[in-house]
Amino acid sequence: TIGTANDAVNEKDQYDFRKPRPVGKMSALYFDRPEWDEEYSVFSSDFRAPVDDVQIWEMTLYSRDRRSVEISIPEIENIPENHDVYLVDNSRANSINMRETNRYKFIPVYSQSGFTLLVGNSEEIELELAKLQPETFRLLSNYPNPFNPQTTIPLEIPVQMDITLKIYNTLGQEIKELHNGILDAGRHFFTWNGYATDGKKVSSGIYIYTVDLKNGRKYSGKMLLIK
Repeated sequence: TIGTANDAVNEKDQYDFRKPRPVGKMSALYFDRPEWDEEYSVFSSDFRAPVDDVQIWEMTLYSRDRRSVEISIPEIENIPENHDVYLVDNSRANSINMRETNRYKFIPVYSQSGFTLLVGNSEEIELELAKLQPETFRLLSNYPNPFNPQTTIPLEIPVQMDITLKIYNTLGQEIKELHNGILDAGRHFFTWNGYATDGKKVSSGIYIYTVDLKNGRKYSGKMLLIK
């Protein structure tokens, strides 16, 4: 639960309650506030003072087996109309205007993922969102590496780009195309399960993942498949 109250403060107050730790395969969204309690920092509510320019809530999503998850704000009409409301997926560096959709459905990248909720005036929120975008293009190292049965390849993109991502063997033969087309600014994650285009499992060994940009630049990395 998030909210504001005239007698609330941005630190821990009478409106902020602890939350039982998530167990098993149940997904959970919570506030991790070690500055409130070093021994038990998991909270289910975070109430703040009334919004002036912008209020920022940092949240954590726990999803042990990375199942599909949906985050929504069921009572968004209770937030004053002059306030924009944006949810930011910190892992992907992308933002969702919750006034337009009110729902964000996704598959988590990690078992614990960070999210940011921004509520306030448009100008201040635009400044905060600008801080979250990648500044340059980067092809990051795949993880895990070595891997079996699958691995994830991350990309950081500062602006919308047209890219191709392919897997090759050490002989330069194309094994699999993972993406070909437009990607929006943000972080993107591509999974390869060790299968070729023909549906056959490839053998153990070193493979090359390569990103081609439409401006002619090329980026590559190595990964090791073991069985």
